[in-house]
Amino acid sequence: MTDKMCLKSYVWDLNNPNKPETELNAPSPCTNISYNPKLMDVIGGGLYNGLVAIWDVKAGKIGGINPVLSPVQKSHHDPITHF
Repeated sequence: MTDKMCLKSYVWDLNNPNKPETELNAPSPCTNISYNPKLMDVIGGGLYNGLVAIWDVKAGKIGGINPVLSPVQKSHHDPITHF
């Protein structure tokens, strides 16, 4: 992972394309993100460092949302490419 890789991901509303609806913070770049089909306020994602992150969109949108992360000892050793 290089220092130039972005650590933020954005959720956009196609009806308002001028600014992102939500900003997702992560300790490593996101390689894959998906909404939970049953809980529409929950987003899961795989990170470049092998961790799995879960964001609760209801938690707030100002300054970005911080995720709950999988424990390092139970995470992948490589970037997650499919979630």
